[in-house]
Amino acid sequence: VLARNGPGMSRYVMQQHSIALPGVNVLQPTYTPHGRESQEAWSYRALPPADREKEGSRMAAERILVVDDEAINRDLMQEFLEREGYEVETAANGLEALEILKRQTFHVVLSDLIMPRMTGVDLLRELKNLSHFTIGIIFTGHASIETAVDAIKAGAYDYVTKPVRFDELLLVLQRALEYQRL
Repeated sequence: VLARNGPGMSRYVMQQHSIALPGVNVLQPTYTPHGRESQEAWSYRALPPADREKEGSRMAAERILVVDDEAINRDLMQEFLEREGYEVETAANGLEALEILKRQTFHVVLSDLIMPRMTGVDLLRELKNLSHFTIGIIFTGHASIETAVDAIKAGAYDYVTKPVRFDELLLVLQRALEYQRL
């Protein structure tokens, strides 16, 4: 079970035939009655690849640039996102990221907040000059209200704390990409 919705969400879910999350198999709602309405449960199951083709929901991989000065974090995030179906490039700092962004386009830039040579907030400010299309998301182990406000003012779509929970990151990416499609 990938997600469970309570009775308050039942009406919304009943209207859905299937849900496609970026880089994730198509999810199909399954209803499980338990006698009383308050115990009704909707769950989602991932469709096998063959069924995905039948549903006609093959999606192109979204491109993500991960920027972090800590190689282990950068590599772990790249590996996780690639397993989820995203096309991922990495940069070790903000200046390296800017050089990549001048040559390539990305749907999302995931950047650490505190890095040598250029902060994640400074990178997002420069990103807006290079690409209005690309969404910036900041992640940090030094979370505070002040840094969150600075990141949002610089154009960050969201702000994620370290250690990054990958389930949370997938939800943030899903919302960001959906926002971008609008």
